[in-house]
Amino acid sequence: MCQLAFTQRRRGLGDAQLALSSAQEAHALAVEVHSTIDIAHALAAIAGSYQYLREYTTTRTYYDQALNLYKELGRRLEVAKIVHYQGALHFTLGDYTAALRCMTEALPVFEEFSDKNLLAHLTTDLARIYIATGSTEIAHEY
Repeated sequence: MCQLAFTQRRRGLGDAQLALSSAQEAHALAVEVHSTIDIAHALAAIAGSYQYLREYTTTRTYYDQALNLYKELGRRLEVAKIVHYQGALHFTLGDYTAALRCMTEALPVFEEFSDKNLLAHLTTDLARIYIATGSTEIAHEY
């Protein structure tokens, strides 16, 4: 949906509140037209906006909803993306064990789909986790 593209752009420009409003509008439109995939995309965008706004409890709720829809639709790559985002959220909250679990769960899917951009982000995040936990030797592998 075009609305979601605008949402990402607005958040990238630092206007998270406007991005959140756009994502919520996209969600309402997706619900209106009964598009499950667009509902899932909108929920993920809403979660990302809340994460940017540091409203982490709300972030988790929306990521969980998006994750459930992507699983229901059999969208493995999108499931892995959400799991990666959840890992980043755990990292932000200082739960490195949960962050590592999420990241290592997403890794083989990203490798299977050969998405170099996603792999670059994920491996950087894995290195950050290992550095934060004092495992710099393992961090160098990423």
